[in-house]
Amino acid sequence: MKNIYAILLLLGFMASCSSENFITVNVSNNSGQLIKKLRIDVFGKSQNISSLENGESVTLLYRNLSDSHYTLNGELKDGSRIVGDYGYVTHGMDFEATFKIHKGGKVEFSSRSEERR
Repeated sequence: MKNIYAILLLLGFMASCSSENFITVNVSNNSGQLIKKLRIDVFGKSQNISSLENGESVTLLYRNLSDSHYTLNGELKDGSRIVGDYGYVTHGMDFEATFKIHKGGKVEFSSRSEERR
């Protein structure tokens, strides 16, 4: 009987570790100028945005992540930098993050999460 409990515990642990989580990242350019380039890193996975016009938005999707945070590194047309570390990501939860890029490369960040079932 102990072996059955051990096997069930092991299977439960493996299932919890293998569940795929999703992160949706929305980026809006409210800077008044072109975003020349922007790299967003989460748990070692990078996605790049280039030539995002003022008033435009883009949505990125990340999958299979563990505990981490968001790192932004980019540049506006006038050379202003877009940099910083934001929020968190937790394994087993889905997240939706929003980055609004404002004048001078200032970043407005918000996030919400939902537990995976």
